[in-house]
Amino acid sequence: MILTIPCIPQIPVQTIVETESGLEYRQKVNDKQDLNLTSIIPNPTNNSMIISTNIKSKFITSVSILSLDGRELMKSSFRGIHSTENINVSQLNPGIYMVKIETNSGLNPELIKLIKE
Repeated sequence: MILTIPCIPQIPVQTIVETESGLEYRQKVNDKQDLNLTSIIPNPTNNSMIISTNIKSKFITSVSILSLDGRELMKSSFRGIHSTENINVSQLNPGIYMVKIETNSGLNPELIKLIKE
């Protein structure tokens, strides 16, 4: 399953791709290549998830879990020295959430759909 997220003109096409290990956020670099930016595994999850960026110089500074209506349900801040972080989501009710991931890159935060079982 591939879900394409509509974007503002002049911003690269963003997609969420379902893989064997979970949902991955991808940004279209050109017509022939996708750049896999951030992934959440496992997704769906029960208790915890691992968020990782696939660019060695891109470090996670904060992760927010949002309800589908945009309310921030939880937020974790990090020192921005790791490209992988483990997040405990056991306190969330089963459902669908959005994960907002901010990095040291200075780019807009990435949003990834999370399914909590």
